[in-house]
Amino acid sequence: MNKQLDSAVRSYHETGEGFDAIVSDVAIAIYLYPKRNPRCTEEDCAEFLLSFYPRIPALVSRYRDLGSDFKTYLQSCLRWHMRSYICRRLHGVRKERILLQEGCLSCAEIGEGRIPEENEEPEAPFLISPNGRLKNKRNIKQLIFLVMKCANTIGDPSIEHVAALTGIHRDVIHHLVEALRISMSRRTERIRLLEERRSRNYFRIRLLREERKNCSVPLHMARLDRKISREQKNYATNSRLLARVPKAPSHSDIARILGMPKGSVDSGFHYLKKYVR
Repeated sequence: MNKQLDSAVRSYHETGEGFDAIVSDVAIAIYLYPKRNPRCTEEDCAEFLLSFYPRIPALVSRYRDLGSDFKTYLQSCLRWHMRSYICRRLHGVRKERILLQEGCLSCAEIGEGRIPEENEEPEAPFLISPNGRLKNKRNIKQLIFLVMKCANTIGDPSIEHVAALTGIHRDVIHHLVEALRISMSRRTERIRLLEERRSRNYFRIRLLREERKNCSVPLHMARLDRKISREQKNYATNSRLLARVPKAPSHSDIARILGMPKGSVDSGFHYLKKYVR
């Protein structure tokens, strides 16, 4: 097997043929590599293969015959990749433990809305006719404003329900929502990047504090303190930048997409707030 794979790689470098067969043999070797550890399961083997598979073309192209065969070179690369793979897995487990300790998955994070009683009727600020549609045009506008305000989170079932209430075709509402999402795409991407950076800083702080707690070497402790201080500054900076970016569409964005004055949108939300009060 080793000689066949080695000769196949050399033949590929000379002729440029047989790449698919090499990838198939290398994939099998990658899949079987984690089985050396008795605690690794089939799922671990599959995940290890998926994480390493994109590197196969570069691995084959980069190999040069400098006294060792391709199998030895592959084993060396797999050994280093296995170390980083295990570190990522351990990092993920520690993240989950931190999340559970901090209660980040509690109901308080999901939302603080009150759950209605079993037989409680929901409040309906809008007047609905017997055929299931809104009675006046002002309520229709206000409901469209609400849909546009929730453009980043609203789903197709909600759009279908709004279309039934307003009598507006669902494709028209979907087009308006998509237009608003596209206009906000840069802002949404910035929010996502800032949230990822802030989360990364948060977990680094927690992991460094755990390492600091178990450390007894003064020099290493001072180094960890500097790292913690730097991560705390980055966390504060990213939190401050994230707070400045508006999450929902502004009234100006909604007015621009709907092609109406901003004052009409302001007025609609003003009356909606009165309903809520």
